[in-house]
Amino acid sequence: MSSEAGKHILRFAGVRGSDEALEATVSSFGNHALAINLLSALYAQPGHKIEDAKLIPDLPEISVEKGKHPRRVIAAFERWLIENGKTEAARVLQLLGLFDRPISKEVIAVADPSLNLSDALAVLRRHHLIFEESRHDPEEVDCHPLIREHLRSCFKRSSRSNGRRHMGRCTNITRRCRRNYTGSICRIRWRRWSRCFWR
Repeated sequence: MSSEAGKHILRFAGVRGSDEALEATVSSFGNHALAINLLSALYAQPGHKIEDAKLIPDLPEISVEKGKHPRRVIAAFERWLIENGKTEAARVLQLLGLFDRPISKEVIAVADPSLNLSDALAVLRRHHLIFEESRHDPEEVDCHPLIREHLRSCFKRSSRSNGRRHMGRCTNITRRCRRNYTGSICRIRWRRWSRCFWR
């Protein structure tokens, strides 16, 4: 993506700033389409200035080829959700990182029954963190592969230092799903979804 195109995306989303500031931000995030799309959602929020994007921490352990720039914004967005009381949306986003493909609303609801799922999904869609609802399969929830990969990497990294707690979380999700998927048809459905867990 050119800096000019990225500037227009930011401007169209309602991000404020001079042309020079917008183009500089696009360049500093590698002109990456996903990074700019997420920045347009994050910095269109009231009180946010595009100049503050330079404060988003670097991820020195991740190469540009592995998605450094969009993953910086994903990490910043996850923090923003938590800090602004949108913890249910953050929990849904983190759940997506446990699977290697799209999952159904049913699986999310079983994995975390306390969620107000419709509100959480609406927040994530409004901020471009998950795809819009599919007309062909409205029960499916999906996101960009780089978002899923980033969340998976964070989970694995955190698991190394909090292994027992994270293993317990996966175990609890598995138990809840198994309890809900009883009967032959439901067992087939559970096996299908359980194979989607990242190994």
